[in-house]
Amino acid sequence: AAFTSSSGGRLKNQRLWLTTTSGRIQVQSRERRQSYCVYPHQMTSSPLLPDREESVMHETPSARTRPEDVPSIVARVASQSTQWRATPLPTKIDLLQRLLANTHQYADEWTGLAQQSRGVSSTRPDHGCARADIFIGSTATMGSYLNGLMAVLEHCNQQAGNDGKMPPPPTRVRAVPGTGRTIATVWPRTLLDQFEAVGLKGEIVLDDEGAEQMSLEEAYGEEEGADGANGAGGGVAGILGAGNVDAPIELLCELFLKSRVCVYKPNPVNELQGRVMERILQPLVEVGCLDFVHGGADVGAALVADPTL
Repeated sequence: AAFTSSSGGRLKNQRLWLTTTSGRIQVQSRERRQSYCVYPHQMTSSPLLPDREESVMHETPSARTRPEDVPSIVARVASQSTQWRATPLPTKIDLLQRLLANTHQYADEWTGLAQQSRGVSSTRPDHGCARADIFIGSTATMGSYLNGLMAVLEHCNQQAGNDGKMPPPPTRVRAVPGTGRTIATVWPRTLLDQFEAVGLKGEIVLDDEGAEQMSLEEAYGEEEGADGANGAGGGVAGILGAGNVDAPIELLCELFLKSRVCVYKPNPVNELQGRVMERILQPLVEVGCLDFVHGGADVGAALVADPTL
């Protein structure tokens, strides 16, 4: 990186090496073999990094939903439950591909509005961790989850047999002696997963030494005697969006892994970027399996109290 400094011209137009050690940034001049330490709290006033104008994006938050209108919205979405449950897997995979394309298209606008709503600068170096946190909690998580869902549904579509449509098997299953438990390692699976995992792994701990993998039909609640209640799939779900993460992965889980139509209420702290999220999820609204409500605790209370859920 090449930086220009006004501090006596010491670093003017020189090539610099930047390294981080113990919470500080080491700036080393290759030509003069001199080093300078710049701590994060000094970066906003450092002559090494001239100030730039902040770009402000303008978006109007979605209109507030009246609590008395919530039941009719839930009823309208619930009327599509049977049709969504019967939607073929190739159609659902195509919808996921469209959501992924929309995520790519609106990624910069999404993260920009999230930064604006949380008071995070797009240029200040001391806000770098906050920008990274927003990126990871929004577009990165959304893209990763969509890719994972597509992989699961494509495997189910290709491996359908007498036991139903089976998702990919765990990469490893091991019993925990003396506990009656089984641990299944389910992530990372692909090369992309390994790149994203950076050494982490995802495991499911089961209170059953003889646990067997469920088919997609069992997850959907389509096995004999299932009625879509008590955790089985199908029906309609009301979801209160989280405030500390933008990607609505809980919504995608209900729609594509439990085959439930959904009414989604974004968290009020994320309302500014809510319009972008609605544009990303528009393909789901078009097929009738999703709708939104907006507002505060009164709207959320009306949603979760609806007996249709």
